[in-house]
Amino acid sequence: GKDGIAYVINRDNLGHLGDEHAVQRFKVAKGEVNVGAVYWKSAARGGLVYLWGQDDALHQYTFTDGRFNPEPVAIGAATSAYPGGILSLSANGEKDGILWANAALTEHGNSHINAPGVLRAYDANDVTHELWNSNQDADRDTPGRISKNAPPTVVNGKVYLASFGTLPVATGALYVYGLKPTAPAP
Repeated sequence: GKDGIAYVINRDNLGHLGDEHAVQRFKVAKGEVNVGAVYWKSAARGGLVYLWGQDDALHQYTFTDGRFNPEPVAIGAATSAYPGGILSLSANGEKDGILWANAALTEHGNSHINAPGVLRAYDANDVTHELWNSNQDADRDTPGRISKNAPPTVVNGKVYLASFGTLPVATGALYVYGLKPTAPAP
């Protein structure tokens, strides 16, 4: 939530107001966590949960027997302004996981405007290992202004990302990313 706290709740006893019935409660970000967590069961590492709060870095936690280890097992190097990283994951079952993040660039401040964004891809077993980001070839790959709460969508080997485009007004755009061909185009 906006206080940077994660909760594990008992689905059979959700309680009422407050968090006295929470199974677990702990701080996961410096500031607000405006977007949802992503869970993946990795063949190599078991249950993993990813969270990326505002003005913070991507955090990776283990999740076993219905509880978090409150100490992150990995923290990414990049930070994101508002709203934080908007996450999704692609995998081949429990293998070959890639965590995708739609994140705002921090050098544009932390206002609630649609700041310029970057699409990032991480090794889902270790988020300290960034595989690719859209600023590596900014002229070709930059997605423009971030569309808050729009996670990257992965389908048939392509990544789709909604954006407000590159113009100063909210024109809207859909960016599609995929593997570059290995041979030159005919």
